Amino acid sequence: MRAALALTVGVLVMGASGCTGDDEPSEDPASAPFSQETTLACLRNEGATIAGLRPSDQQRRALRDLAQGRTVEVRLGGTDIALAFAPDVAAADLLVELLTVPGNPYAINRRGNVVVLYERGGTDSVMLLDGCISARGSG
Repeated sequence: MRAALALTVGVLVMGASGCTGDDEPSEDPASAPFSQETTLACLRNEGATIAGLRPSDQQRRALRDLAQGRTVEVRLGGTDIALAFAPDVAAADLLVELLTVPGNPYAINRRGNVVVLYERGGTDSVMLLDGCISARGSG
């Protein structure tokens, strides 16, 4: 009985830690964090203006505060888009959950570890943004 319990615990620990037994990480390479530096360089090449996030209303202030300063404001194609670069996807998911409130005038979604906040209807600019939020690396 003890041997079976020890084996079960060992399998659970290996699974939780990402061990697959073949010396290869089980993490999907596509889950690597998006690079803030590379993403912003791409956006500048697309003609975007980038600045620190202005806390002009409650939602933007909350995004800035919850993301602990890893935020920028991007002006692209006539649309202001707030970006928060979270350390990982789980942190980005949490940010989206915390920012989702009834009556919110903004669309809030996640692209990997990046939280995107923009006024509803600014989808053309967000499509341009998607092309730049694809450069991976440590940021």
